[in-house]
Amino acid sequence: KQRRQGVGINVTRRGGTVTDCHVTGFAEGFYAGEVSRLDIRHSSANGNGEGFRIGATVGATLTDNTAIGNDSWGFVVQWTKKSKLVGNVANDNSIGFFMADAPRNVVKRNSAKGNRDFNYAVHGASSRNTLVRTVSTDGGRGFDIEGDRNELRAHRVTGSRGHGIALSQHAEMTVLTDDTVPGGIVPLELEAGPVPVLQVQGHLTFSGAHWCVEQLPAVGSAASAAS
Repeated sequence: KQRRQGVGINVTRRGGTVTDCHVTGFAEGFYAGEVSRLDIRHSSANGNGEGFRIGATVGATLTDNTAIGNDSWGFVVQWTKKSKLVGNVANDNSIGFFMADAPRNVVKRNSAKGNRDFNYAVHGASSRNTLVRTVSTDGGRGFDIEGDRNELRAHRVTGSRGHGIALSQHAEMTVLTDDTVPGGIVPLELEAGPVPVLQVQGHLTFSGAHWCVEQLPAVGSAASAAS
C-alpha cells in the first residue's frame, strides 16, 4: 500500500472559506489549525489518511461535506470550541466523527455508516457538546462518550456490531433525549467504575439485546428496554 503524504488543503487564514473542493490520496485531506470563523462546505475528503482535521479553532462551521474511505477518521475536531458540524457524511473510515478535548460544539443532522471502530466518539475534555438528530448505521460502535455534560438528542442507532451508546466512567451528567437504538449487541453500556450521572428526558427506546450493566442509575423519566 502506497504511503500517503502531505495535506490536500491547508487553511491558515482567519475567516477562510472552502467550497466545492474535493481531495483524495493525501495524508490529510483538509487541515485547519489555530484559525477562527472557518467555513468548509460542499467538499469531500475521500481515500486519504485522514479526512477533515480541525484543530485549536474557534467558531468553525463544516456543512454538507463528505468523508468516505479514509484510513483514520472522517472528521476530527480537536482543541476546538463553539463550532458547528451540520449535514456531513462519514462512511467507511476507521472513526466517523471524533471530538477530542473539544467543548461547546454542535453536531447536527450528520450521518455515519460502516466506520470500523466508532461512528461517533466524544473523548477527553469534550464537555457541554450538543449532538442532535444524527444517524449511526452499521459499523463497530455507535456513540462512545467520555466527556461530561454532553447531550445526545433524537438520535437513531442501528446495526452496530458493538454498543449503541457507551458512556465512560468520566461521562458525568450526560443527557439522553428521545434517542432510539433498535439494534446493536449492547444498546447502552455504562463503563465499570463510578457510575455516570445519567439524565433521561423524553422517551428512549432500546431493543434487540441486553443491558451491559446489572443496574441502571435512576433516571428522570421511564425508558423502555424491549428485548
